[in-house]
Amino acid sequence: MDKNDAGHDVVSILQDYQMAYQGGNGLLGVLEFDLSGKQLEMTALSPWVAQKPHEELTQFDKLTLDGKGDSYAIPFDFEQRFSSFSPDFTVGEGHQPDLAQRARDIAAEGYRPYTIAEDELPKGADDFAKNDRTVFHWRPGQAQDKDGHALADGAPAGRGTTIPDIASDSGSDLHRSGAMLGDRVTYSSDHHPLSSDAGSLFWSDPAGKVGNAEFRTDKGAAANSVDTTKGYTFESFVKIPKDFNGAQHGWGSALSRDSAINKLVDGSEDTDPTVMFGISNLRELRWWAEPKQGSGSTVWSHEVPKDEWMHIAVVNDPERDSVEMFINGAPILRNAVGAEGLLPRDLQWVMGGGFDNQRPQDPWYGWIGETRLTQGVLGKDEWLTARAHDSGKPADTTQPATGSSASSSGASSKPAVLGAILGIAGVAGLIGLALPQLKASIPQINALLRKYHLPTLPDLG
Repeated sequence: MDKNDAGHDVVSILQDYQMAYQGGNGLLGVLEFDLSGKQLEMTALSPWVAQKPHEELTQFDKLTLDGKGDSYAIPFDFEQRFSSFSPDFTVGEGHQPDLAQRARDIAAEGYRPYTIAEDELPKGADDFAKNDRTVFHWRPGQAQDKDGHALADGAPAGRGTTIPDIASDSGSDLHRSGAMLGDRVTYSSDHHPLSSDAGSLFWSDPAGKVGNAEFRTDKGAAANSVDTTKGYTFESFVKIPKDFNGAQHGWGSALSRDSAINKLVDGSEDTDPTVMFGISNLRELRWWAEPKQGSGSTVWSHEVPKDEWMHIAVVNDPERDSVEMFINGAPILRNAVGAEGLLPRDLQWVMGGGFDNQRPQDPWYGWIGETRLTQGVLGKDEWLTARAHDSGKPADTTQPATGSSASSSGASSKPAVLGAILGIAGVAGLIGLALPQLKASIPQINALLRKYHLPTLPDLG
């Protein structure tokens, strides 16, 4: 609100949703000039979301936004405002319907909001998709104090607290290091509904302190030496507090490695760690990794919501030369190419903070739930959000994970696969060449067809 030279209010409105999911997600503003109601009524809605197939919706696909600055009403007496230059102005009889509500009704026709189905919820602590290529699987919900006792809700996770690695007994547990900021981390029973862990850890407001309240792997732990030549899949559950402020809490790191690139890569001047997972001052989730000497890559999300649990999956596929991020299964647009694996060094993993030139900085503010790193490319049905009874299906590394932002998809590949296989078979049969070899290949061809749920070829006898 401003005042003009006549002393009247001047309303200025700026709507910019480029930081929303998928670069705006079709959001627009409908502004109704309600003369008889003496107000300006703004509604932020997305007709595009209403037209999406329901099975493709995510938590970010909201028909209307009701946050401050999205949908609101501003008192405005039109008759009084115009009286000085139009004394005969009248608002009319007021018999028109509520046009803003009519716009919402039109957009909402046939729309059903995203919900988590009952059969998607975990039925116990062990109800998640297992993987024998897991590097580490930390469960803050099973954290224990220095005496080996489970933590109660709200209890401090001080010196000696352990976050177990349930993937193995190889000594890759996380341990609270030092006594600095001893009570800044507390146990919470709060967790993502799709996480089968019992809780999380909450890092309170660092209040501008550069020191970290961190957990570390032991020196020499198996997880410190990671082989990701075949790619990796990183997962974590995080939640950002309601009072998150970018100027105060931005650039906090939920996960990093105790390292400095300039000490590992000849000629580099980069003092950052080789891995950083955290949040920017604009509330974008960021995954940074130095995959090989001198070539790092960053994956950025859109502006993420406050006070909502999110499952993060970062999938590195060397065959596609890509790193992709998904939030609660939603594909993120700002992904990376030219990145293969993680820098192969023996480096400690750190939860709760970051570093600059190996000096602690960038403390985390918020919740962190169970966190896992797996070798290779995992599809959606193998993530921590999948249930154990649905797992066991091999990952399809020839295609991006389900819901990928890439242009190709499993569905669109079916005709191509079928055409290629039948084309080979047809040519071989037509010209009468290599028929014995073709007969011998029928089982392998049919196995590939079944993988894509396509009709199989008959036995050629």
